[in-house]
Amino acid sequence: MQELFKELNPPQQTAVRTLDGPLLVLAGAGSGKTRVITYRILNLIRNKKVSPRHILGVTFTNKAANEMRQRINQISEKRIKGLTLSTFHSFGVKILKEHIHTLGYKNNFNIYDENDKKNLINSIFNEMNLDATGAGAEYNINIILRQISLAKNNNLFLRYFDRIEHEEYKLTVKNIYKRYEELLKNYNAVDFDDLIVLPIKILKKNEEIRESYHQQYQYILVDEYQDTNDIQYQFLKLLINKKNNICVVGDDDQAIYGFRGSKVEHILKFEKDFPNTKTVKLTSNYRSTPVILEAANRIIRNNKSRHEKEITSIKKGGSKILLKESHSELEEAEFVAGQILKYHHETKVPWEDMAVLYRTNFQSRPFEEAFRFKSIPYILIGGMQFYDRKEVKDILAYLKVIANEKDDMSLLRILNYPRRGIGDKSIYNLNQYSIKKKICLYDALSHAHEVEDLKSEALTNTVAFHTLIKKYKNEFFHSKKPMYRIAYDLVRQVKYEDQLKNEVNEPRLIKRKMYNISELISGIRNYEEEAAATGEKANLFNYLNRVSLLTKDEEDQEEEGKVSLMTFHLSKGLEFQVIFLVGIENDFLPHLRSIEDGTAIDEERRLFYVGITRAKDHLVISYARNRKKFGLLEEKQPSIFISEIPEEIITRPYTAIKDESERAEIGKNAVNKIKDLLQK
Repeated sequence: MQELFKELNPPQQTAVRTLDGPLLVLAGAGSGKTRVITYRILNLIRNKKVSPRHILGVTFTNKAANEMRQRINQISEKRIKGLTLSTFHSFGVKILKEHIHTLGYKNNFNIYDENDKKNLINSIFNEMNLDATGAGAEYNINIILRQISLAKNNNLFLRYFDRIEHEEYKLTVKNIYKRYEELLKNYNAVDFDDLIVLPIKILKKNEEIRESYHQQYQYILVDEYQDTNDIQYQFLKLLINKKNNICVVGDDDQAIYGFRGSKVEHILKFEKDFPNTKTVKLTSNYRSTPVILEAANRIIRNNKSRHEKEITSIKKGGSKILLKESHSELEEAEFVAGQILKYHHETKVPWEDMAVLYRTNFQSRPFEEAFRFKSIPYILIGGMQFYDRKEVKDILAYLKVIANEKDDMSLLRILNYPRRGIGDKSIYNLNQYSIKKKICLYDALSHAHEVEDLKSEALTNTVAFHTLIKKYKNEFFHSKKPMYRIAYDLVRQVKYEDQLKNEVNEPRLIKRKMYNISELISGIRNYEEEAAATGEKANLFNYLNRVSLLTKDEEDQEEEGKVSLMTFHLSKGLEFQVIFLVGIENDFLPHLRSIEDGTAIDEERRLFYVGITRAKDHLVISYARNRKKFGLLEEKQPSIFISEIPEEIITRPYTAIKDESERAEIGKNAVNKIKDLLQK
């Protein structure tokens, strides 16, 4: 162990040597927290002579647990047996396998996956005569399941539903929840959330079982403690014995999962929960340059509720932060693509050591297009590529039918979507008629009155749909209106947003999907502007051919050798030589919701901090002065967080605003606007 200690800096050594009593390790970004956890476990076993079976290490993912186990076995002279390194849920399964019978279950219980849960809720809907499928359906299976999960993870259960204002809906959802729980038990099954909820019940109910775990697990270590939610917190509290040999490692400055139920308060109040806590701060950063960390420190210190600490770099030198203002999202994407090519060809940065981070997934569209046209290999992490998203495919299907009425596949996709009263039976009859007459399905629509077994309502709706397509054929190919305006009118006329409201009943998801459609329409406008600038003829055929090139499947699906595109949230735990933070504007980061309620602004700042600290050597921050929403230009303001970065560590390639006094005035107005919103 003495040789291993030499690899650690003084604060790391302190954390590894402190074995008894409560220990809070505040591990700043890139400070080597995983090494501290693994070495501490080895020190417990080798120097303290603690049996591995008395040690429990808890983390959030199987991947993290496996990596920790591999590191320990690599460092150790021999394979360590009996050590428990687990996720919260896996450890919950261990308890349930041994003791679930105390709750009236059999030991051979099943764990229901998402499909199992959906089928169960669907059976409850049928039992209660609730319509969850038709247009205007009030109850949605996905929403109900999400509400049930939130009820459990927030440790509220039935009380969670009391926040629903609509009394009838509240009562019905409560009854669904109670029946769901009843049926799970009847079927000797548990869901994923129960893997923590039920062990808590067992430990609370049975003192003898609780004491047996206190005897077995004398030392408990928890990774990423800032990400614990209420039931995980309660689970840990029940597992810790009177000696309080609990070590938690985390960073309140990187607590970014509040939307999932994580509570940063758990790490902030750890010293109150456990008197005589020893606190060790790991502040030596092995990843980023001093300039990058200066920006990170200056930003995060504006959060009031946090443990005071400043991370410092062991590196020297480093380039200034490149801050780019663009006129539009298209110019921003072109700039980023150009910089990536420059870093790759001139500085020899591998493609896979560069990443573009944005706040929400719909922001990927202009970058995907720019990268494809410049032959930059990229991979989209954690989400569908833009043109693979359902709502985008739906609107493109309309455009494809308008451009080519013989496209039966696209026509079948939209004939009754959004729903317009042309049911499956009617579509089948229309299709059979087209086959019999050897004509395309679109032509069959014009002869709908000849189709047998077509009910009068379906006939009326079919004729109306055919008229709609004819109208927009004329609009796109014979009017002088811009295509993006016609596409926008089309989305409104088919009432796509109303359909989403009937299906989803979750405002955030509806907004996200409509943002994606907005991006599609903005892409049409960008195409028209490019065509005008180059003298190309802008028409629907050429646009769709352009999209086809963008959506062509790539033969090489390997992640190696590709620039990563992902959200800020998905970047946590990763590092890249070059990081591009894009769309850093008010309404995106900080997000509009956090500005409106005022309480979530700290988490938005932490999100920006996480993005900055992913960069090892180069950091590029960009924003646009204008963005298109449904093809219409909206003026944007740079994020208030940008003003928190010291001017002396920033460099600008060139700007759309030449007059620095004008820049200062705009920045001042933006900050005042946000302050006014926060005070309301």
